Amino acid sequence: QVEDEAEWTICASCGIKFNETCLECTPNECTKCSGNQFLNNGVCRDCEVQAGCLECSQQGCLKCDAGYFLDDKNGTAPAKCTKCGDVLDNCKECFSADKCSACTHDFFKL
Repeated sequence: QVEDEAEWTICASCGIKFNETCLECTPNECTKCSGNQFLNNGVCRDCEVQAGCLECSQQGCLKCDAGYFLDDKNGTAPAKCTKCGDVLDNCKECFSADKCSACTHDFFKL
């Protein structure tokens, strides 16, 4: 039985449909990115798009710049870098949302 020509589609790689860094996809979104990229709503993005992120993977950011900490919401979300001063007052560098390692000018750790 011959299929109706109206149902034929063009075969294209994920890299052509979305962008060259998309390795795997569904018809509607990218599902896997290459290299130093992460998925954001079905689109491959460079790590540099995330503030403070130096290195990333499919799971999100892996390494943060000084003044940021790796925040994965206790495993409930892809890891991202959060600025220390946004969660800890007068904190310049930190290990987590509740552990400051260096204070801003004119402040000291207690």
